[in-house]
Amino acid sequence: MYYKKIIQTIKFITEQCNKVGSDTAYIKWFGGEPLLHIEAIETIVNGLRANGLKIRSSMFSNGTLLTKEVALKLKELDLTGSITIPIDGLADTYSNIRHCSKQQFTTLIENIKATQDILKLYIHINVSEQSKDEALPLLKLLHDSDIHVPVEIVQIHNFEKNRFQVCESEIGVITDA
Repeated sequence: MYYKKIIQTIKFITEQCNKVGSDTAYIKWFGGEPLLHIEAIETIVNGLRANGLKIRSSMFSNGTLLTKEVALKLKELDLTGSITIPIDGLADTYSNIRHCSKQQFTTLIENIKATQDILKLYIHINVSEQSKDEALPLLKLLHDSDIHVPVEIVQIHNFEKNRFQVCESEIGVITDA
């Protein structure tokens, strides 16, 4: 079933590109965690290329699976568009909002550091009521961790339990890589 969906996706994207006369598929990988399905991404990209299409892509990832090995695989696939990684605060707040262990925050920081010279990364610091005092300390942590990628601060508001809505898409770009 899973493979059938991948084949249907390749066929659909190819048909849509052919329909509009484009030789390039523009893909935004997001939803859940796309890196959970790196093999599917690889199969789709290779299938589209086999159908004569060029690929331009970007990704929205939580970053916890973005190891150096995965980054090299994405680079090998020539999927070198931007990867946006949201961070919801420092370790305690991050783990509380994401319902994960504090170790995931540490893993995230380690992964960003390990892959920042391989791929084009962007960090969104999500500022909510819970994390409103953590943006600057988080910027300092990133700097002290020798992470030098563009950072954008995004204000969010709770609108339902455990769900967020972007209120201002850009408060400001803090650093430029």
